[in-house]
Amino acid sequence: MHLSVLDLIYQRAGMVRPNPAVSEFRNGRWSDFEFEAIQRQAQHLSNYLIDSGIKSGDRIALLSESDSNCGVVFFAAVRAGAILVALDADGAVDDLRAQLLDSAPALVFASKRYVDLAAKIVNELKMGTGIICTQESPDLPYRTVSSVSTHILHEGCERNLEETALIAYTRGATAEPKGVMLTFSNLLFQADCLQRLFEVGKKDLFLSALPPASLIELTFGYLGILFAGGQVCYIPEASFREKLRILPTLDVTHVVAHEPDLSLVVDVIRRRLARASMQRRLKFKMRFGLAKLLPRRSRRKLFPLVSEVVGSRFRSFISVGSVISADVESFLDTVGIDIYRGYGLTETGAVTTLNGADNFRLHSVGKPLPDVELRLLGSKGVGDAGEIVVRGPNIMRGYYKQGDKTSVAIDSSGWLYTGDLGVLDEDGYLFFRGRIKDLIHLADGSKFFPQEVEQVILQSALIKEICLLGLRDPNSFYHNKVVAVVVPEKNGVSKSAITKSINVLLANMPAFMIPAKVVLSTTSLPRTTSGEVKRHEVLSWLKSTESANQL
Repeated sequence: MHLSVLDLIYQRAGMVRPNPAVSEFRNGRWSDFEFEAIQRQAQHLSNYLIDSGIKSGDRIALLSESDSNCGVVFFAAVRAGAILVALDADGAVDDLRAQLLDSAPALVFASKRYVDLAAKIVNELKMGTGIICTQESPDLPYRTVSSVSTHILHEGCERNLEETALIAYTRGATAEPKGVMLTFSNLLFQADCLQRLFEVGKKDLFLSALPPASLIELTFGYLGILFAGGQVCYIPEASFREKLRILPTLDVTHVVAHEPDLSLVVDVIRRRLARASMQRRLKFKMRFGLAKLLPRRSRRKLFPLVSEVVGSRFRSFISVGSVISADVESFLDTVGIDIYRGYGLTETGAVTTLNGADNFRLHSVGKPLPDVELRLLGSKGVGDAGEIVVRGPNIMRGYYKQGDKTSVAIDSSGWLYTGDLGVLDEDGYLFFRGRIKDLIHLADGSKFFPQEVEQVILQSALIKEICLLGLRDPNSFYHNKVVAVVVPEKNGVSKSAITKSINVLLANMPAFMIPAKVVLSTTSLPRTTSGEVKRHEVLSWLKSTESANQL
């Protein structure tokens, strides 16, 4: 069948809908895009790609915040036979350099915000890669998508469902980035799961909050909602805090977000409550206690203040890959905002397990997606931890140009070894415990995952971010000290106040879990596209600071 993959996507995403497929707020005004217009732009851009010599299997890279142009570049790559390389726009420059060297793209499409950076790296590496800006930029010396697109029609490339559609780089808790090859089948499976797990339809509006390098943004936050006939909303020039300010005016129903975003929502609600009248605060407190006794779907009507923050139609946050504070999760659940937490890796197409509308358990990361198998290697049964191993239609094709690492990660039966530990309860819900490599193992035999302590510490109003690390002597396997790297909620908060807050919160926990020292950071912690803290980078920073030299 000619262009079977693209035809399949267009047939499903191009359904009749009451609203535009995409809306975008840029330069002070809203623009709406029907899917037919996106399809037409993609065809014109793909004509240019084919005309310029792009052939099947060539790579083109995308370095951008999420906006309406990302879908155009993706569909153009599909039609031209190219593999899209999703670069992490929020990553370190050294990471971008390594990704560009490894993928060797013929072209880099970059937004106005990142185009100079892309050109600088390409020139430094002497790659000869072309640079195209995805936005109109008369003040910049680059070709743009609109200037290169052509109406001269070229026949598109036949694509197979098992072909590599996209390469996304991952480094997780390790220092070496690897290019994960995902097929069209992987991406479409994930998009299909959105409709199977949630009550998503033509009246739903998703607000984009993650970069395109975050796979769940492409699969759930773009393809999935288009397949369901809903609408995607972009505000690319705004931070999440700025998006939150106008959220009530947009009639948004869902947001795909990470832990810092959810913490911010809770903080905004609590700050607004603190400024409310005494009568309103007392009423909120009384209803907060009552809500826990009610069905989840009945709680929201008790809290008009919450609707003032997120909007009356807002239903849920979907969050995969990042650890969420139990306090944040419990608060949002109590006030009637659903948090559909999930677990996944880039290697599993972003999502492996997920809570859904009909299958939900607070503090878990849900059950495996339909047709996905999950086992816990080494577990003795319910409640006992084991390494999470996964098999199913979400599993990557392999690591780009690294067949040896692929064969280590995926065995001959198709099982992917994640390197993560989890626990299953009696009903099959997965509870994430941490990465095996993150385990802090002390000389006296005590050991624990930092995430379980970090979740408790994040309950402090003084702390915005936390990373717990174990330090070891060069000649020892064991960690000899636990250190907390803390980003304060506000400037000027003293280390002694934060240390006291941590000690109070951990008063009932074993002494070996309490950090021996606190080190303050004035900048946000480095994170992966899935929201996971890059612990190796925090450790490198810690060792290079004057404070670390005194540890």
